[in-house]
Order: sequence, then C-alpha cells, then structure tokens
Amino acid sequence: MHWIYIIGFLAILAPVAIFAQRLFLKRAFNQAVAIFRENRATRPETARTLAELNLLPPGFMKRAGAFRDYKHRVVEALVKSGVVVVTEDQRHYLSESELAKSPVRRMLDM
Repeated sequence: MHWIYIIGFLAILAPVAIFAQRLFLKRAFNQAVAIFRENRATRPETARTLAELNLLPPGFMKRAGAFRDYKHRVVEALVKSGVVVVTEDQRHYLSESELAKSPVRRMLDM
C-alpha cells in the first residue's frame, strides 16, 4: 500500500520539476538577452567578452553557496544556434536578425 503513495508523489513531483526547470531556463534566457542589449553588444563593432558581460560560468566556491545560474549555459546554446556570434578575438554579440528568425525567440518575454 505504501508504494502507491510513492508512485503518486512521484507522479506529482515530475511535472512540477519539469515546469520549474523550464521556468528557470526561460528566466535565464531573458536575462542573457537583456545583458547583451544593456551593454549594447548587438553588432560586431560593439561586441564584448563574456567577462565584460559577466556571463562566465561561476567558480566552484561561488557555485557552492548560491542558486543555480543557467545564464552561461544559455549563452552556449545561443552561440550554437547562431543567435550569439563570436568574433575572431573571442568577443560576443547578439545578432538581432538571427534572434528574430530563430525558434528560441518564443522564450523571450516581450
């Protein structure tokens, strides 16, 4: 009889966990895009390093005492999708035209 409670608890917990992860990723996506726009890193001439944008992955000690920060992972995904472009000197900028064409724009709060 106790296994029914466990299965019921897991059946409720799984969708909640999936929803929470999606919510955190959407928030990180919006924050990352906002950081690029606030720093005017939207053209090759105004591209910035990830350190200048404060989008580097946190170190071990910083990760240990803080909530998860998905922004650096979102930036990696945006680079792979072509929305964030990396210049020859490792500077990054947000391509607004690629963002408008990309299916990831659905995650953006407008």
